[in-house]
Amino acid sequence: MTDYTELKRLAEACRNHQPLRFMRSHGALYIRNDNGIVFDVHQNRSFPDFMSQNKDYADLVLACAPELVLELIAELERNQRMLLAACMDLGAIGNALNADMNSDREEILSMVVDLKAESRRVRGFLSDISKTSGDKGAVMGARQLLKELGE
Repeated sequence: MTDYTELKRLAEACRNHQPLRFMRSHGALYIRNDNGIVFDVHQNRSFPDFMSQNKDYADLVLACAPELVLELIAELERNQRMLLAACMDLGAIGNALNADMNSDREEILSMVVDLKAESRRVRGFLSDISKTSGDKGAVMGARQLLKELGE
């Protein structure tokens, strides 16, 4: 993963500074705040390709307000924590199922599908026992298990 430490430090340093805006003056383009010109966006008409590129970079500078950069980094950090937690949960599930943790997720998914099918078969079997068995203890036990399973 990319290290955003320096970008975060720079955004925090600018957090309380005055916001930037464009200013055109006599055909020139500047980025400024209330205290004066911060950047001169060179627009040498002899190089129209560079004029466009310089304007694009100037637009990017204005779009990357410190608060926005910090919010994006915070969101990225939250997402990384959630991904790590999900991986750990998946690892715990895989360990509980004795899955090969070096295989892809398909093995775990297949095991979950198999467990669900097995659970349906067991519930069906218990339901049949609770209705048809002549053994009162088996009927009561099956009914109790069905009750515990929410059936």
